[in-house]
Amino acid sequence: MAVDASEGRGHLPLKPTPALRWEDFSLPGWSTVRDALAQTGGMVLLAVVALRIAFRRPVRWFPSFVDEAYLLVVRCTPPLMLAVFAFGFGTIGVEAGGVFQALGAVDRSGGIFVTAAVREVATWATAMVVAGVGGTAICADLGARKVREELDAMAVLGVNPVKELVVPRLFALVIVTPLLNLVAILFI
Repeated sequence: MAVDASEGRGHLPLKPTPALRWEDFSLPGWSTVRDALAQTGGMVLLAVVALRIAFRRPVRWFPSFVDEAYLLVVRCTPPLMLAVFAFGFGTIGVEAGGVFQALGAVDRSGGIFVTAAVREVATWATAMVVAGVGGTAICADLGARKVREELDAMAVLGVNPVKELVVPRLFALVIVTPLLNLVAILFI
């Protein structure tokens, strides 16, 4: 063992042990899992913050909520009607009808159609259309505001961007989605 001459005491130099970092773990696929957990944690944190500040006074987000809910209904209703008709008629109506006819149980197709349409197709199509159309529009709007640095400008002006932008959209999605599910059930 070499003696550190600069110390003059005959001891080995002490080096601080580095703290463990996420990058130190090199398991295959670990970075994907870590990134997924970080994204999920960020979404949960945003939801908790939004729900926490939603009803703090002054509550001024209701007019924005009405606007966002209207936009969601206008944007999501036509594709939802088309998707529900296509999946309800094609998947359940034609395919299941052919199977029931081959089995000689055509009289059973009505009950199966109602159950499958209301429980499965309408709910699934509503979730896909709201996530695809409404969620994409909301993400594009918030992303464009981030690029144009409007969120930073709002923070500088003393306006909470989460309360003004996220809360109305969150409540619009939560309230409009079940209403659009009713629309989907009507159009099957």
